[in-house]
Amino acid sequence: MNRSVKPAAFPLLRPTSLRVNVADFLRTVLLNRGFQPGEELTDSALAAKFGVSRGPIREALIILAEEGLVEHRHYRGFRVPILNAADLLQVNEARSPLEILALEQARARKPSPQEINLLVNLKQALIEAHARSTDDLSLTAYPDYAFHYKVWELSGNPWLVAGLKRICSVRFLYVSARSLGFVTSDQLEMDRKHQQYIDYITDRCSHTAEECVARHLKLDRSESVQADVSFGESSR
Repeated sequence: MNRSVKPAAFPLLRPTSLRVNVADFLRTVLLNRGFQPGEELTDSALAAKFGVSRGPIREALIILAEEGLVEHRHYRGFRVPILNAADLLQVNEARSPLEILALEQARARKPSPQEINLLVNLKQALIEAHARSTDDLSLTAYPDYAFHYKVWELSGNPWLVAGLKRICSVRFLYVSARSLGFVTSDQLEMDRKHQQYIDYITDRCSHTAEECVARHLKLDRSESVQADVSFGESSR
């Protein structure tokens, strides 16, 4: 019987640590507005700037493109996304049914007191960031994302978490509602809307998950909203 070893089905895979570390670093730079909306991200320029070879930089950019945090345009490279009011509305349309499901599954799962306490602390961090933000609501983006990400995790459904992360990450990390012409919640209203999520999950809320999400995602459009006004124009 011929027991000769067959060629490997896949070529040897490169170690992932370097490209993952570079992706984590670039993600942090993006979170801190280290790049401008629409800015081109070339592997050669980033390699020179951060002292890393071009290969891991390009692999990291591909990872971020898969997450929706950068745009990959064929034959034109990568760039920081430019979003507008219409994009934000479409994101919320896709997000709404998934976040409703996340709330329902989180409530059914009955999270531990420790998990709920962490969610309360994340809400408080968001409120404190809002109080410090004055006119720069981009400072609340990451605390807001951290709160909602924990809500998604409490569902216990990793596929649901992955879907929400892919849809919502770019909205949380790049978009300030005020910069798109929307009226944003004041601090008290922000506190109430996020507390309502906690109350629903802990079975202390008479509203349905659909009602909680509808209130949470409602954007007051009493100010005129132009679909061609990007958040980049107000972040300069």
